[in-house]
Amino acid sequence: MATIHQITNGLQTVNAAGAVAGTLDVSGFTGDYTLKIRVAELGDGKVARIAIEDTADGANPFNDRLPVALVHVMGPVVAVADKVFSFKSSELAAARFGGANNKFRCNVLSCSSSPGLKVQAWLER
Repeated sequence: MATIHQITNGLQTVNAAGAVAGTLDVSGFTGDYTLKIRVAELGDGKVARIAIEDTADGANPFNDRLPVALVHVMGPVVAVADKVFSFKSSELAAARFGGANNKFRCNVLSCSSSPGLKVQAWLER
């Protein structure tokens, strides 16, 4: 059974572009993994663009951010029919994973939602 490592601090409500609460230190991780992004809610006709970003900068985390995965979502999305996007590590070969100071975060690049977008991201290994 896979071990789940949260990138976001659980399910987060987001009303504007920006970093979502939470990061995951992946500096000590090795082997295969699956990255997952769950959109649990997004208003009808609303659009969101969500990225998972990585960093290797220990002094100023995410100043050197690079996109690992990107999803574009259009509403409506409701909790009973949420959308989960899945990426295998083999699809993310350039991700900085397992090295010193490596971290992942979820960043909403654009969001036209009101009420909020509900998003969650995690890693399974």
